[in-house]
Amino acid sequence: MRKEFLIEAKPPEFYNYISGRIKILEIGLLSRETVERISSQDSVSGVKEVLSETPYRQFVKGETFSSLTESVFARFDAELSDMEKFVSQGFINSFFREKTVFLKIKKWALLGKGEEENPLFSDLFEFVTTGAGDFPFIFREMYNEMVLRKENPLEVGILLDIYRLKFLSDSARLVNSPLISDYYLKYTEKSLKEILARLFGFVNSSLVDNVSLEQTLKKLGGMLSDYPLAKNLLSIGDREGFVEFVKEKIFSSESGISDSELRKVLERGRFVNMGVEVVFVYLKRLQREVSELAMILSGKGNGISGKEILEKVSAAYE
Repeated sequence: MRKEFLIEAKPPEFYNYISGRIKILEIGLLSRETVERISSQDSVSGVKEVLSETPYRQFVKGETFSSLTESVFARFDAELSDMEKFVSQGFINSFFREKTVFLKIKKWALLGKGEEENPLFSDLFEFVTTGAGDFPFIFREMYNEMVLRKENPLEVGILLDIYRLKFLSDSARLVNSPLISDYYLKYTEKSLKEILARLFGFVNSSLVDNVSLEQTLKKLGGMLSDYPLAKNLLSIGDREGFVEFVKEKIFSSESGISDSELRKVLERGRFVNMGVEVVFVYLKRLQREVSELAMILSGKGNGISGKEILEKVSAAYE
């Protein structure tokens, strides 16, 4: 397996140095008060001023909300690159850059290859199209199925979600961490319900026919058979059965997995003082922070009030 996707389980003491360093970095995560200050600013200069008081200061540039959004993501990219000095590239790519990889493969399946400046993506394209290389086979499998079904972009989008969930679940097992496995157990259950709700909308709007629905349900049930919700899809025989299943298991359920439950897993991880879990929890908290800052900046760029923005942003801060 290429080092960019190789995950190796290491003993907790392997992470001694970075665990101590992260405990200091965690202090720099934004408080709820700071997030509210950012959201309350009406101008780009006002947001820049607040961000300049935080660890984002060295990345802040530009005079538009979109340029500030780029600055926020630049800080996250820099943190990922820094962490690669202490944990494997495979760990970082599998849990924090995987969406970029899957979206790239989807683009190739639908549109073919464009100019690829990154040598890794050039090699990955060669792998998914010819099999030459040593990448996770799931990438090639997904590409081939997307090519077969590329006439329906809605199906291709759902395929991306299915394969990505499978990849994350399998990668979590390789880490050999109960906390990380628990996080992705809950993440997959939550994502499954979201996929089924979206598919329900496509079916009701006649955007997905019966043949495509059957193929999608078999793919969900087969690839994510470790999850009862997905496994039960294999016994659904028609559109009516699927509609009733979703109404009963998704829309009438009061026990769905929420973002707050994922945050609870991360909160548990804050009491771990040494090990790869320390890196995972910090980067997941930072990733959430960056995503929510991007939501705020996007909202401000579209003229949405600070109050409205805060109502849309989950309460992920202390």
